[in-house]
Amino acid sequence: MQSTQTTIQSVTSNTFTPSVTIAASSNNSSNDLITTTTTSSSLFDHPCVVFAKDWLRHGRPETTRLTKVHVFDFDQTLFRSSLPNPALWDASFIGHLISWNTCGPGWWQHPGTLDLGPEAEASSYDGWWNEELIVEVEKSIKDEECLTILLTGRNTLIYKERLIQIVQSKRLEFDLIAMKPCTAARLEPRQDFKNSNAGSSRNDNRNNKCTNIMNHKIGKRKHAKTSEVYLKVHTFNVKQEFLYNVLYEYPTIQHMRIWDDRAGQIQKFRVAGQQWQRKGLLKEVEVIEVNISHRYMDPEWEKKLVYTMVDAHNQQADIEAKGGAFWVSGVGIMPKSRFQELEDEGIWNPIETYIPQKRAHITIESVVQYTGVQFEEGIQSILKRSALQTPREPLEEKMNELKNQSESEIKKSVAWIPLPKALQGQDTSRWDIPTEFHVTLCLGAAVPEFQEVIGGLGATVLVEIEAVGELEGKLWALKVRGLEDRDMTDQTEMTESTAEITATEDGERKQSITGDGTNMKATMATKVTIIAPNGEIYSTFKSFFSALYSTMDPSTMRYGRVVSRKGTTPHITMAMDRFRGMRPSMSNKVTEWESIHPTSTRRIILVGTIAQKRLLGIKLQRLGHLAAVPRPEVSIAEIVKVHAVEKSIDLPGRDLGQIIKQVQHEMVRLSIENKTVNIGLITALVHSTFDMALGNNISATAKK
Repeated sequence: MQSTQTTIQSVTSNTFTPSVTIAASSNNSSNDLITTTTTSSSLFDHPCVVFAKDWLRHGRPETTRLTKVHVFDFDQTLFRSSLPNPALWDASFIGHLISWNTCGPGWWQHPGTLDLGPEAEASSYDGWWNEELIVEVEKSIKDEECLTILLTGRNTLIYKERLIQIVQSKRLEFDLIAMKPCTAARLEPRQDFKNSNAGSSRNDNRNNKCTNIMNHKIGKRKHAKTSEVYLKVHTFNVKQEFLYNVLYEYPTIQHMRIWDDRAGQIQKFRVAGQQWQRKGLLKEVEVIEVNISHRYMDPEWEKKLVYTMVDAHNQQADIEAKGGAFWVSGVGIMPKSRFQELEDEGIWNPIETYIPQKRAHITIESVVQYTGVQFEEGIQSILKRSALQTPREPLEEKMNELKNQSESEIKKSVAWIPLPKALQGQDTSRWDIPTEFHVTLCLGAAVPEFQEVIGGLGATVLVEIEAVGELEGKLWALKVRGLEDRDMTDQTEMTESTAEITATEDGERKQSITGDGTNMKATMATKVTIIAPNGEIYSTFKSFFSALYSTMDPSTMRYGRVVSRKGTTPHITMAMDRFRGMRPSMSNKVTEWESIHPTSTRRIILVGTIAQKRLLGIKLQRLGHLAAVPRPEVSIAEIVKVHAVEKSIDLPGRDLGQIIKQVQHEMVRLSIENKTVNIGLITALVHSTFDMALGNNISATAKK
């Protein structure tokens, strides 16, 4: 195959300037839209391979003994790779930060995200490894019939040296280490695409239409540099193509086991595994889900990293504003398989292209997340123990106010809040807990009128835990209420018909008949456990207020109220199974609550403060702080439905949604606004996307 030379931009550091020269294919097959590709003559020439043991490279006889291949992902599977810390950054900014090419190079394209500091490096990254999976890696390495591979979506140009150094620090001797050679590859439209009638297949027609639309948009731009088009290279596609190469290289392998953490990739691997089995390439494929807790960088270290990324982003924005060249992060060599059998597999589908857009300046600023009840560290630690259902720690000196009661009783009442019945018996110890426990009263900053209702910022509030609730067996929370003056007594009176109920020393209720059974007044002696902000524990309201007023003037105290502005149930989110899709905000969907009082006469009361939660977020200069989203003027759904009728196709709702989503994505990519003046372009996009979906065997059926 003949080759030409082309120069592309790539990133090897946190700057925006380096470039490399690579080989480019000149073949005119459909896959050769990719100009930055290499064709490997052996597995070890494959651009994914960054390390291989000598016995593999030299083709020694040991390779004929291989019957198994074990494939380990790196990030959040084998290694607790750091993510942006939600305790530091606004959620919307985190989304912006981890997206490719939207804040500097993006979190996963910046070398600093694997630079965890000298202390981590000196300790061989102790605490960052998934030690349970390390055991599996070591067993695989010792198995002479097993090929052990570390396969990661980290970019080769950026992370190769750091990744190998981290792995070697743990003395993990993988047979192969493979990485993603690029995140984007330069494309050049084929010349025959300029003719809208060229090509006869559905795929050709789609390419013709999309290219004509793209050329129309490019022709309206002022600068020729916007004609640069790139293929976005997705991690799964790279991994799938590489593993095909492994199976063809070592046909004696019949069993594959893959460890990964991403639900989407896990599902795709299972589908690919079924395909490999149908082709006779493998007899058995097992994909194992990995769910490990997150770990974050040192906060100051992380802030420095993010500010560096933002500074580099803004420097590039200035360059582009002055008419300078666009910059695309992670551009590199696109692997092209040496096996003809893979040409028709459609491994790189769906093809997603990217046209560089001007960057907007980013300004980091403080953003109010919510107004609510916040708790200090003493209470946070107690709630954390209950959330994780871990063994109780001795309360030691905190028991001084409860010295007449047994330590076991105190630990039971303070540090043990029962799980909802539906979760009892489940192992929730690996669920995620919020970055902080709190009660949300309203999102964002409270307006002055609502601040007055809840007592104003800085007001002290006493919050009683009333009940527990759960959602779909994947999340649990505490229902709470704020105490009024009438609730702050050390004895509660109630009316019952026949019995007096008192609490015994072991916390159980004691009932005795006291009269003739007619409207008798009974007293329930209720014990209270009041946890002060510093974690001190009090057994009566009297002792709590006595301690409180000994340090401050009662006349200066302000007390707040627990009132939700939107009428939702005030609650504290305790823990959730993030791996199964739960997020803290989903606790608002809990509707059924189980009282904690039927099994205990102890009231658990937390002392908090009305406050605003502030995190660091961004202000985009171009859009403004609260820019309105333009209202769509063209109904994409109607165009899709009309085209389906024209094609005599019954289109299920699921496929309709998928096509609409793909069209919207293409509109963003091509900078086509949803305006009436663009209806021709939007219609062309709908037709090409619909026909492409039909060619990929969507579930739509012909009308009879």
